[in-house]
Amino acid sequence: MERLHKKGWWPDNNIKKIKLSMIEIKDFKYNPKLRKMLVNYCVRTYEEDAILDDWHLIQEYNLLKENNELHFLFEEEYLINYLKDGNDSNG
Repeated sequence: MERLHKKGWWPDNNIKKIKLSMIEIKDFKYNPKLRKMLVNYCVRTYEEDAILDDWHLIQEYNLLKENNELHFLFEEEYLINYLKDGNDSNG
C-alpha cells in the first residue's frame, strides 16, 4: 500500500481536489458569509455597474472558481478588515 501511495496511485492524494471541483453553489441559504464576500468584491470591482442579485453573484463565483481566482474574495475581505480595524491595532 505504501508503494501505491508514493507513486501517486493512492486516491487520498487527489480526493480533496476532486471534491472541491465538484462543489456547486446553488443559493446562499447556507453561505451568507460567501454572499457578503462576493458583494464586497463585486462592488469594488464593478463599482456602480455591479449587479448584486443572487443569480449574478453565483455567476461571478463560478467565474472566479473556473479561473482559479477565488483568492480575490479573501484579498478583498483582508483589505476591508485592514481598513476597518488595521489602523486601530497599529496605533
